[in-house]
Amino acid sequence: MSARRPSARPSPRREDGRPELTASGLRVGGRTLPIFCGSVQYFRLAREHWRIALEAVRELGLELIETYVPWGVHERPDGTYDFGEGDPRLDLCAFLDLAAELELQVFVRPGPHVNAELPLFGLPPRVVFDPPNQARSPRGNPLPLPAPPRFFPVPSYASESFKRETSAWYRTVGDRIADRCWPDGPVVLLQVDNEAAYYFRDGPYDADYHPDAIAGYRRFVEARHGTIEALHQSWGSAHACFGDVDAPRKARVPDRAALPERLDWADYQEALLGDALRSMRDELAQYGFEGLPTVHNLPMGDAGLASSLSSLRNSVDLVGLDYYHGRDGLEQVRRKTLRLAGNTRHPFAPELGVGAPPWFGPRPDKDALFSAMCACAFGLRAFNLYMTVDRDRWYGAPIAPDGTLRRSAERWKRFIEALRSSEHHRLTRRVQVAISVPREYARLTRATHTLGALSPSALHVAGLPASSACSTRRFGFGEAIQIAWTKLLWRLDRALCEQQIPFVYVEDVPDPKAHPELKLLFAPTYEFASPERIDALREFEASGGCVIWGPEEPRLDARLREVELPRPGRRDPMQLTDQPTAEQLVDTVANELELERPYPVLPRPVLSAVHRDEAGPRLVFLVNPGAADVRAEVQLPAAMAASDAMNGERFEGGSWRVPMAARSCRMLVLEREAATGIKRKPRGPSARARRGS
Repeated sequence: MSARRPSARPSPRREDGRPELTASGLRVGGRTLPIFCGSVQYFRLAREHWRIALEAVRELGLELIETYVPWGVHERPDGTYDFGEGDPRLDLCAFLDLAAELELQVFVRPGPHVNAELPLFGLPPRVVFDPPNQARSPRGNPLPLPAPPRFFPVPSYASESFKRETSAWYRTVGDRIADRCWPDGPVVLLQVDNEAAYYFRDGPYDADYHPDAIAGYRRFVEARHGTIEALHQSWGSAHACFGDVDAPRKARVPDRAALPERLDWADYQEALLGDALRSMRDELAQYGFEGLPTVHNLPMGDAGLASSLSSLRNSVDLVGLDYYHGRDGLEQVRRKTLRLAGNTRHPFAPELGVGAPPWFGPRPDKDALFSAMCACAFGLRAFNLYMTVDRDRWYGAPIAPDGTLRRSAERWKRFIEALRSSEHHRLTRRVQVAISVPREYARLTRATHTLGALSPSALHVAGLPASSACSTRRFGFGEAIQIAWTKLLWRLDRALCEQQIPFVYVEDVPDPKAHPELKLLFAPTYEFASPERIDALREFEASGGCVIWGPEEPRLDARLREVELPRPGRRDPMQLTDQPTAEQLVDTVANELELERPYPVLPRPVLSAVHRDEAGPRLVFLVNPGAADVRAEVQLPAAMAASDAMNGERFEGGSWRVPMAARSCRMLVLEREAATGIKRKPRGPSARARRGS
């Protein structure tokens, strides 16, 4: 092990402390940085290109550098490590010192899983091919991942052996770079693992059946049920003790009586990932990274994953989602961003795809920028451009490996400058409406997945809901809830878009502190529901909010036990049998509650999104998801002027006529002296508080 070298950066005063995540970005050294990162993988670049590549990233307007620290690249076959002693590209300390010299901060991602299109996802062969570390199928076999350039058996998040190996790796990284964490060095942000989705083998009856996972499941079931008699009553089982419990290993769910066991298994799969990330976070803190804000990224296909944004809140400080979408993926971009905006403190894309690996297929430069602009329109506040500097097994980055700026770099530079000059990271998009995404129904969808090893998230990536692979059985309910609930959400989504009412998705119920202006919550309820969620819905109404619930009044709890539950809200249940019914309901309630419809725009399906600070509106995004060019007419509350952030085109007056290409987004910066607020009642106590007083 090589000795630590002193950091090239003069040490700031200790009282500056470690960085802090805020609602506006990252507080470092007395100022708040927007979390706009550029991905540069030092280990893939010739060392003589490091400086010019970093300078090029800085020229784009990025102050943060992101990099993986790949275990399998640094570990030699004999188990020793190379951090520049053999291959100069692997001198991580020198790379960090150079970033500090150039006054750049660094976001470090030490795995253990990094993917990065590396063989074995960046893990050492000796770890991957050691049987005690390997996740297991229902039949006890290793689980191969068909990932280019080489298939490999994926590790187990439950394996005690793999945890020990990971701990040793974290210690190695800490020994080398812990003294380069802020305030003594440039490292200001830390990711814990990567894309925790059972290495994409995340079908509910595919993994993980490792002996340590089964042992953990037995402990989970015992903690949940307390006594073996209570377990028998819930499952209809006849186990002699909890040590006899086994996980369900077949996808077919024969009847409702089998559902409680399957729901427990789905709950455990989520809890296992959360516990694993929390354990990794604590290990990193032990080895010198204590106090650094921690991040985790959920991969594409978030709607079908075992984990959720809310389930990982206690594992890391900030959970983000990955974005790799073309122009035809706008609906996925919009929905996932509204989910981030509703459930995270600072909506973040740890991987905002710029280009892609070659097996993704064509992703033109303009598609990546379109996705980024649309995400920012709907509430994304922070991102890591992945990749900013090109490397092997990648195409489409704006900067070549030798630091040369490509043609697309100028467009990214203009976009980032517009975000910075408008202080987009500090702005808010006022929302008065939320759609609840109940976790109990998401678990039912996983529990009734019928396609075995096929990942539910793979369906989402293909543009299909996770429920498209579910059993169509009703299980004694009025309809197949595992399918019906997502259809209900989509009807509400389309109706709100049609009425041009801003909204977000929240998992279960919103946090009043995070969304103080919410007036209206749409909350799907069926014959069973979480009592805690029902109580929270009633609290929302008691504080002055309005809850639209339905179509059924729950009579069972989340584990399908009979229980007396109060009505979720004062109104009668919604019955949205078709899309026109949904649009009529939204229009009626919007008028009743006097919901804001800021800067409405025609023709459909063009959408507007207004972002503001304390002084009023600052940015207006216009998004045309349609396949035809249009001239959008924006209705304004008063005469005002704005300029397009990308091409400088100016618009003014009481309405704007804005040319919109097919599948395009425009970012208009309001001229502050001409901008006025949206018409609304005078400010004071919130509308919810007034109604509740």
